[in-house]
Amino acid sequence: RFFLTSDNVKIHYRVDVPKTIKGKVLLVHGLAASTFSYRNNTDALVDAGYLVVAIDLPAFGYSDRQRGLKHTQVNRAKWLWELLDVVDESLSENKPWTLVGHSMGASTILAMSNQDDQRVKTMVMIDGAVTQEGTNLPFLLDSPIGRWLEVYLRYFALQPDSIQTLLSSAYAREASQEESQGYLKPLQINKSIPALLDFVKTAENIQIQQWKYPDTPLLVVWGEVDSWVPPSSLDLIRPIATNLSVHIFENQGHCPHETDPGFNDVLLGFLSQHYDD
Repeated sequence: RFFLTSDNVKIHYRVDVPKTIKGKVLLVHGLAASTFSYRNNTDALVDAGYLVVAIDLPAFGYSDRQRGLKHTQVNRAKWLWELLDVVDESLSENKPWTLVGHSMGASTILAMSNQDDQRVKTMVMIDGAVTQEGTNLPFLLDSPIGRWLEVYLRYFALQPDSIQTLLSSAYAREASQEESQGYLKPLQINKSIPALLDFVKTAENIQIQQWKYPDTPLLVVWGEVDSWVPPSSLDLIRPIATNLSVHIFENQGHCPHETDPGFNDVLLGFLSQHYDD
């Protein structure tokens, strides 16, 4: 499905509805990913009674590629709440949401919590990039370096071998051709490269220190051997999150929700603590 925000930004999303809605879960992907990254999780959530909405952030997946967008987490949060308004209205549902964010998507759900925490029941961060400064390099991108970056994206980075190498690094194991193609296909959509340059130029993260509601129940999961966002980031999260659960997946990299069969059990176990009361 597609949704047009009040700022005329087109959002691609997928909805799976169980027979009886026990709770509602929003899935927000990480950098260069899409709804594809949650392919191993949706069925388990729906089977357990959770309505699932998986989205593509603008510049990624099948969402908007228009130029000039400001890809701040504040803007993303606004657009996603508008989308969830429509989903809730269509189902006559007013239960609060569980927000799940992977990597940079963890910063998106922090921004969503800051904007409307009354609609948030629980939160889940998967290897969350919430302790690092956001990318903001307008001067460099308007210089010859920016033009070289466009050449790099077009002819080197967004190619099958490059994507497979990057994904293997994130997975901490060899990525299959099918997995690599699942990531590469949306990135090859027309106008992806200019949109990605806009993303790099305007992205602004919300850091864990900026979270206004740290008493919200939060599950943080991490791959033990994540070399992209190291588990040591937990040292900055623990003093802030006052209602925190943590699970470390042994021998897993940056994407345990994709690579560890036990992820769904951990997620559903956390949700059951808050939805089965």
